[in-house]
Amino acid sequence: MVRVSEDLIRRRAEHNNCEIFSLEEVSLHQQDIERIEHIDKWCRDLKILYLQNNLIPKIENVGRLKKLEYLNLALNNIEVIENLEGCESLQKLDLTVNFVGRLSSVETLSQNVHLHELYLVGNPCAEFQGYRQYVLACLPQLQVFQLVLPDEVKPDSSTAQRSQTTGHLLLTMPKVRGEIKVQKAVKSTVTSNNAFEEEKTRSVLIIMVCGLFALPIRLVPPSLIKILK
Repeated sequence: MVRVSEDLIRRRAEHNNCEIFSLEEVSLHQQDIERIEHIDKWCRDLKILYLQNNLIPKIENVGRLKKLEYLNLALNNIEVIENLEGCESLQKLDLTVNFVGRLSSVETLSQNVHLHELYLVGNPCAEFQGYRQYVLACLPQLQVFQLVLPDEVKPDSSTAQRSQTTGHLLLTMPKVRGEIKVQKAVKSTVTSNNAFEEEKTRSVLIIMVCGLFALPIRLVPPSLIKILK
């Protein structure tokens, strides 16, 4: 079992001269961490916390992170959404590919009034009938609920390559047509007929996927950001 230790955080804080108490962003992905601990005591100024691809079964010990804006817990073992009420500044929460089955636990996020992005793709609750409508009814503050794999590409033939530095994924999908669709929190699907006009002569569409594979919005191509907005 890998514990969240002061030494581990310092090693991941090289960009901040290994100073942890003023740290605003830290990546603890792929560390086989089984419990979130100490971070809320040592890193009170955190704005971005990457914990994707670990073994974490429970959201805990983050309630004191009042400045936290983005929490990435994709690819873990989380079953319930909880203990985030204290994260007053939370804007984006990524729980892609976990084990969240209690859909009603989404209601605990109603107090996170600044939460604009939520990703639940790959969880058991995402299979429930009417789950999108339920989430949007509970969380009217959402602007982007989840990215929907479009009909215009072939996800079954996609390939992915992970960055060894950040843990981000570059997803390459064979194209069918030069269009892409995004599911937005306004309960409508926006279609762009020319967003990827320049890609017409190419056989594949390469995008840095936001949310679906736990990437910051700043890494998404401008053409896709326009659709998201």
